[in-house]
Amino acid sequence: MKEKRRTWIKLFFIMAVIGLFMSVKVEAGGELGSNLKCTFENGTLIIESDYIEKTSIPDDFSVWSSYEGRVTSVIITDSIDSIGDNSFSGCTTLKNVQISNSVRSIGMSAFADCTNLESITIPGSVKFIENEAFENCTKLKKVNFTEGLKGIGDNVFIDCSSLKSITIPESVVYIGASLFESDNLNSVIISNNRILTIDDEAFSFCPNLTIYSNLGSYAQGYAKEKNIPFKVIGEKDHNYKLIVQKANATTSSNGSVRKVCSFCESEEVATIYAPKSINLSKNTVSYTGKAIKPIITVVDKSNKTVDSSNYSVQYQNNTKVGTATVTVVFKGDKYTGSLKKTFKIVKAKPVIKVKTTSRTFKVSDLKKKSSKFFYWC
Repeated sequence: MKEKRRTWIKLFFIMAVIGLFMSVKVEAGGELGSNLKCTFENGTLIIESDYIEKTSIPDDFSVWSSYEGRVTSVIITDSIDSIGDNSFSGCTTLKNVQISNSVRSIGMSAFADCTNLESITIPGSVKFIENEAFENCTKLKKVNFTEGLKGIGDNVFIDCSSLKSITIPESVVYIGASLFESDNLNSVIISNNRILTIDDEAFSFCPNLTIYSNLGSYAQGYAKEKNIPFKVIGEKDHNYKLIVQKANATTSSNGSVRKVCSFCESEEVATIYAPKSINLSKNTVSYTGKAIKPIITVVDKSNKTVDSSNYSVQYQNNTKVGTATVTVVFKGDKYTGSLKKTFKIVKAKPVIKVKTTSRTFKVSDLKKKSSKFFYWC
């Protein structure tokens, strides 16, 4: 009896060790079924297959949840051919996804509620995106489609409140219901003239939307029927927002002015060069008994003069012989920080003043004076 008990204890211990080993293996790499393999490193989950043929990420795939909110990036390799329903739904820490050009479909709610996902690129191999695939991805700002996609299901981008503009590729022939529902969506560009179906409710509850397409296109007729503003591609309005990063004189760091269009997301960037140096009209000035203020100019890193409206000038120790300091403090929308420069105040050299007088004499006057003598006997 005791021997049997020892045997059971040994078996239990062995099974516990095996279980611990397997849990560690899943953490480090991990086999998922017979084909699918998952590797996790530095916040990135890499999904691949060891099998000769391509395989799919299954529905309700939940391996990412084993990493306790540490998955920020997912790489789906070229050994994967489809992404199952709800595969990453609710992965709120996910920010970046790389989908290889082998994936043919993205399942229903595959990335729904990934509230930190900021951008997604759909490769041309994907033919259809199922319903609610990116529902409630509230930080999703950019969707890049590659030619090849044929259809977009219902509610795919519903409640993606950060998405302002999207371009539907020319290959798409079907757009499902309630593709978006957002006050922030400004523009949808549809370049396919022969698109077959746009659901009646595709753009419901998008009050600020303008559809852009070609003259005579299906999209133009659809926009007219649904009373949605329409514009021809190429006549696209721009609504620019200026984003200014000030140049810092103290750290000599350049700034920038970014002009970003909220419709098409085009961007123009101009450099604000940091102020580099102060030039003085005189570096050495004689003491006068009054405050001395040399004329200054400020030059930036491109050797151009900075307008004086962008700074104020302060002087220190400029009323006596010695070293005085000029401080330029920058202000306004373009610049911040300050620059300093010193100049010398020296003793004034003594000035000797000579007063001269002049008299003129006539020769005749001298003769008259010289003819008058007095003699004493």
